[in-house]
Amino acid sequence: QQLLMDQIRKIYSRALIIPLEGIEDIWHSYDAYENSLNKLTAKKIVGEKSASYMLARSASKELAIIINSIHYDSSI
Repeated sequence: QQLLMDQIRKIYSRALIIPLEGIEDIWHSYDAYENSLNKLTAKKIVGEKSASYMLARSASKELAIIINSIHYDSSI
């Protein structure tokens, strides 16, 4: 069971550094997962991931602005 928990943490760790749409949902899911395991250690572990998540979230928002400003011309 410890191996499974470590694998799930690794997956979340990788996902939370990618600036993608819906990253906030992944963060909330990760936070809930850690808190379901142990509320005391969750605060520490989630805190360690917070800076990387915030950076990815900011990049995601910037990318969304850029992508939404692109005007596609279907005649090309």
